[in-house]
Amino acid sequence: MRTITTSNKIYYTAKTFLYGLPIWLVVGITAGIYIGIATTTSLGMWGGWIVVFGLCYLCANWYLGRTMKVWKASEQKIMQSMPSPDYYNYGGGGGIAIDIKNQRISYVDATNSKQPKDGYVFDLGKVLSIEWFQPGRTEFYSNGGLSNGMQTDMNNDREKQRQAMSTGLTLLLDDVQHPKLFLRMDYPEAERWGFLLQKFMKGTLSKQPSPVFYPTLPVTN
Repeated sequence: MRTITTSNKIYYTAKTFLYGLPIWLVVGITAGIYIGIATTTSLGMWGGWIVVFGLCYLCANWYLGRTMKVWKASEQKIMQSMPSPDYYNYGGGGGIAIDIKNQRISYVDATNSKQPKDGYVFDLGKVLSIEWFQPGRTEFYSNGGLSNGMQTDMNNDREKQRQAMSTGLTLLLDDVQHPKLFLRMDYPEAERWGFLLQKFMKGTLSKQPSPVFYPTLPVTN
């Protein structure tokens, strides 16, 4: 089962602040001036930065809340389509589950939507091939001062997001309506699921007494 850890919260809060740094600077300075004028003290700028970090915290929490909502919805869709899976996984990109006894796979897509789609259940025999993929990423560097450095950080963050959106597990199927299924997930998880599905196709995967969230988190390279 997935949970938001303290490190996740710190990461998303810092990411929200850095990604919108130009905006936060304008908001902080503006709020500081107004607070300084209103209070007629030099503490106005401190008040401005309090406003900035408060907004940053609220934005990060909103993002975490939206992420957990998608996770929960993906889990529900998976369990609705396959109530008693042997192995399953869900996340921001959707979910996947397998039923060893009935030789079936359930797939939930949430890649391009805020609300995951209903699960698509198909026979294992339809699987032609399995791929797990992580695209390359371009790193940007600048030594041209603060403004250029901020732009470089934002460019690197966009590259990381682009890479994350294209990283995951792909199933090619013998199915006219669904020839290709893509599940966005971290590369280590996609690699583990590729191995799991290979064993499933070879018939060497054992049935589980209860549903197993796979792989057990955290997963590291």
